[in-house]
Amino acid sequence: MRTVAVLVCLLGIAVSAPVCAQAPAPAPALPIPLPPGAAVQMELDSRDGDLLGMVKGLLAGAATPKTGAGAGAANANPFANFLSDGQLTALLKDIHHLHVLSFKSGNGAAAPAGQTADLLTFYEKPFEAEGGHRMLYLSEQKVVAVGFDQPRGFALAAVQSLGSVIVVRADGYPDMTVLGGLLRTFGGLVPGLPTMTPPTVSAPTPAARPAPRSVPKTPAKARRG
Repeated sequence: MRTVAVLVCLLGIAVSAPVCAQAPAPAPALPIPLPPGAAVQMELDSRDGDLLGMVKGLLAGAATPKTGAGAGAANANPFANFLSDGQLTALLKDIHHLHVLSFKSGNGAAAPAGQTADLLTFYEKPFEAEGGHRMLYLSEQKVVAVGFDQPRGFALAAVQSLGSVIVVRADGYPDMTVLGGLLRTFGGLVPGLPTMTPPTVSAPTPAARPAPRSVPKTPAKARRG
């Protein structure tokens, strides 16, 4: 009976242990505030444990190992090359939580300069209050970027045409080598997207050589007999 009692106790401990175990701490939130009167158009708040992890797995599964006779063969579709090379997977390898918010501010008309500056300040102040620091501010392009050291990550707010605003927060940085390749390949295909294609420099036209000077022939002197 004592043996049976011990076995029952051990079984009870084994069953109750997962229930009593402390749940893992949730990932830090990446809040994005909304200004008054804003109308949300799109929001994505994803982590490795849900949609972001599914996207990473999909990109990793679509990558084709370069082995055999077909290694190094280029595809006519540049996006297919990035996908098969696994470069899109590398782009997100240091990002485990991504929060994107898109909304319209005001009545949808183009935001005046003062309102644009107010929107950028609206986001910069709370991000700095969380311990962030300004990395980039472009008044003409209507962009502000804030970096975070602990936890590491960044936030970027951009005011687009007709009062549209997009704000991005992430707990890491994209692979800039891959991002540069994407901009070089697709920058010219998407309106408003910067391009990394180097400018074309035409070779200088060689100067024309002067025509050779004609030297008059001196008539031969007659020989005396």
